[in-house]
Amino acid sequence: MRKFLILNGYGAGASASVSRATAFFKSSWPGEVPERCLLLCPDEATASGLAGRIPWSRVTAIVKKIYDPEPILGLLARDTASDGLYIFGDDPDSAGLAARLYGRCGGSACIGVCAAEEKNEKLFLRKRVYSHHMEARFLAEKLPCFAALAKGLPTDGETENGPSTPEMIVLEDEDTEKEIIFQEDGDGDSLETAKLLVAGGNGAGGPEGLACLQELAACMGAGFGVSKPAAMGGWAPLSSMIGISGTLAAPELCIAAGVSGAAAFFAGIEKSGAIIAINTDPEAPIMGHADAVVQGDYKEILPELIRLIRQDRSLL
Repeated sequence: MRKFLILNGYGAGASASVSRATAFFKSSWPGEVPERCLLLCPDEATASGLAGRIPWSRVTAIVKKIYDPEPILGLLARDTASDGLYIFGDDPDSAGLAARLYGRCGGSACIGVCAAEEKNEKLFLRKRVYSHHMEARFLAEKLPCFAALAKGLPTDGETENGPSTPEMIVLEDEDTEKEIIFQEDGDGDSLETAKLLVAGGNGAGGPEGLACLQELAACMGAGFGVSKPAAMGGWAPLSSMIGISGTLAAPELCIAAGVSGAAAFFAGIEKSGAIIAINTDPEAPIMGHADAVVQGDYKEILPELIRLIRQDRSLL
C-alpha cells in the first residue's frame, strides 16, 4: 500500500495541522516514509516554511494564491494511485477534498480518523463515535482510500528540519465567479483555543436572535459558536459549529444560551472548566450538565450582563 499525505497550508492554523498530521503518520507507521507529501499553499514562502516542519524529503507544494478545490481535485484525481492511502489534514477543507476525491475516484473514504493500522494486508481506520465515548473500527474494503483526520490529535513535539525548498507546482489563478477568502473570526480566539466561549442554539429562533450572543462574545473577547441545527439553518457560519460535527472546545468558561444540550452538542463543550446555562426550559439536558443555571430568556438577561461588563472590565 502506497501512502501519501495531503496537507492544507491555507489559514492561520496550517502549521499546527501539519504537525498533527506528521505525528499521526509517525505513530501509525513507525519507521516508514510516505511516498509523497503534498502541501497546498497560497505562495512559495508559505510552502517553504511548512515544508521545514515535515520530517521527510519527498515534499511537493501545489501553489495557488486563491484556494480553489476544483483545479486541485483535477490534479489529484489524475495522479491517484489505485493502491494508495491518502491522508488529509483535520480542517474542513481537507475533509471536503477527501470526500470529493473519493467521489471522483471510488475506493473508500473515512472522515474524522483518529487511528490507523494494517493487519494481514488489510487497512483498518478508527474514529470516535457516541459523543466520543467509544471508538469504531472500519475496514477499508477498497483502495484507494481517502482518510481525513479527526480534530484534537496530538502534535509532533520534535522540531524537524525538512526540505526548505520543496518541489513546486504553481497553478495559475483564473478568472472565476467566486473567490474563497480566509479571514479571522473577529478579535476573539479561535474556538479550539478560546479561554472564554459563548454558544447559542435553536432557542435563538433565527440569526437575529444570535446578535445578542455575538455582542456578548465581542465584549468578553470570547469565541462564539452555535449548535449544529443553528449552523445548518444558515444562522451562523459552518466554521462556528460546536459539537461532534464541528469544534471540540475546552474553554475555561462556556456560556450556553438557548441550547438544549443534546449529546452531540455537549461533546463539544464537556471539557469546559465551567459551564453556565441559560434556558427557558428547566428540563433541558444542558441544565443538568451545567455548573450554574439561569432559567429565563437570555435575550432579556444578557443585555444587562453586557452593560455591566462594559462598565467594569474587572468582572472578567
